[in-house]
Amino acid sequence: MNLASSQILANTFRANVADREIDIRLSLSLKREFWVSKANAVLPASRKRCFHAYCIGTPRSGTHSIAHMFQHHYGALHEPHAYYAIYHLLKWETGQYSYADIQSVLKWRDKKMSLELEAAHYLHHVADVLAKSFPQAKFIFTVRDPLSWLESEINRNYGSRHKPFWRELEDYRYGRYRHPFTKYDAALGQAGLYPVASYLSYWRDHNQFVINSVPKQQLLTLKTKEIRSKIEEISSFLGIDPDTINIQKAHADKRKKKLKLIELVDPTYLYQQLEKLCSDLIDARFPTLKRT
Repeated sequence: MNLASSQILANTFRANVADREIDIRLSLSLKREFWVSKANAVLPASRKRCFHAYCIGTPRSGTHSIAHMFQHHYGALHEPHAYYAIYHLLKWETGQYSYADIQSVLKWRDKKMSLELEAAHYLHHVADVLAKSFPQAKFIFTVRDPLSWLESEINRNYGSRHKPFWRELEDYRYGRYRHPFTKYDAALGQAGLYPVASYLSYWRDHNQFVINSVPKQQLLTLKTKEIRSKIEEISSFLGIDPDTINIQKAHADKRKKKLKLIELVDPTYLYQQLEKLCSDLIDARFPTLKRT
């Protein structure tokens, strides 16, 4: 085999996430999953479900808590097989997958796991595909005010800044806006994070995309701080007994904060960007979220 043929063969089995080359074993597994998904129609579901739902709020908005509240009585997971999901979603977002490709992947992984509830913020990228592919599915949409969300998210990003797949997802999530750092938020860049304008643009676009993509009858919107008080509403929406939801798990994944937003970003600039980028959506859709 000549050098050119060897390179073609290697490229056939080698996968990349963004610009980073993936280990060959993981590459083979990712590519195998893609091709196996093409046969998803002939694969039976692994178990019968009591209900079918997704939780697709922003990161750090309560998706982890939602998953934990259901895990005692139902098949519920937070970000299952995350590397695989992120790989396929980035392929879709960057135009390397067709609609048929991503739909077959989503249908196959759903059938393979057969969960009652999958909670993962990154599934918002395919909220429209999921809603059309599973018209009977329900979507729980957790919404957190942008200021407390921003501080929590920069801490999460700081912790994952060296983690493969997560960093590539975050680079896409925030890098696509191409906002420059300013003298008012340069400390975020020094910490290996992203500009304030990119964070707030993502918060706005994530929430707006879910609102636009999921039919109203399939969507339940919950503010993060109200999750514990909405058990009856959640159970009614899903058609289940409220006693099967574990309210004690409503505050899962609390993390100690290493970074303080107020120490990294000029407060006046922060509020100016908040008004500029988020106020229209807040006023139109979430007027009870605090902006002061």
